[in-house]
Amino acid sequence: MRKNWQNRLLLSYLPVFVTMVLSLILVTVLAINQISTRSAVNSNETLIQNISRIIDDDLLQIEKTMDNEVVIPNLFEPFYRQGESGAEGLSVTQASNTLRRIAANLPLIQSLYLVRPEDGFIQASDRSASLQGFGDKAFILEMQHKVGRYTWTGARTYNPSSFGASIPVVSLVRIADPVSNGLLVINVSAEALQNKIALIAREKNRSIELLDQEGLTITGINLPSPSIGKTQQEAMSQTTSDYTGWSVRSKIAPGYSSSPQQRLAVGRHRTAPAARLRLLDRPDLQTTL
Repeated sequence: MRKNWQNRLLLSYLPVFVTMVLSLILVTVLAINQISTRSAVNSNETLIQNISRIIDDDLLQIEKTMDNEVVIPNLFEPFYRQGESGAEGLSVTQASNTLRRIAANLPLIQSLYLVRPEDGFIQASDRSASLQGFGDKAFILEMQHKVGRYTWTGARTYNPSSFGASIPVVSLVRIADPVSNGLLVINVSAEALQNKIALIAREKNRSIELLDQEGLTITGINLPSPSIGKTQQEAMSQTTSDYTGWSVRSKIAPGYSSSPQQRLAVGRHRTAPAARLRLLDRPDLQTTL
């Protein structure tokens, strides 16, 4: 009798024991899941912040180069003064060579050109044109009437001619000649920015979007559609640059199911303006025009 009583007593504690074991297993699983989620959040946020910082560094390097080596020393002054005299020739050739040298030393640049307001003459690194027949005329007219500081534009298309395929670019404008308000337009292709992002983020299970100030897609990797337009899908994480006003957004790539670690709330972080520039060791651009 005594033995049966002991057995019944042990059996009465069995549900409590099983409940405790299952509870410990559940707590362990939840703790592991929380650690994994936190690790995914930190990894994702670090990735997009690095992308934003590196793009800022490269674009700021272009801007500083234009200011320090072109705008401040008034590098193209002879080109603009020659337009006033009505003479053409050597300065146009030398201006074109100088533009090519600038583009060669800054690989992100897709194209750049000078605008001479007096006669509407356009000098690019590979061609000369008149404003009336230039494919980027609308953008030039908009920039000539712009009030305030020039900054990097959002997503736009560039076509130097009135025919042919347009190229997705972002652009920076500078006053190349303060006397005539002659412009220098620098275009960076969306494809170059896409290649930069692809070198940093190699994961196929997430898409990375670079968005302009208006929320339009400039470029990205593993996107559901390559077309420029408003994006409506919820992001895993997002960071916005104080320098350009652009955002880098990360989300689940099309075709990949969302795991608990990937169903994350959107987290916004402000990145400080890029302050450290990777200086180029390149030839002096100040050739005599």
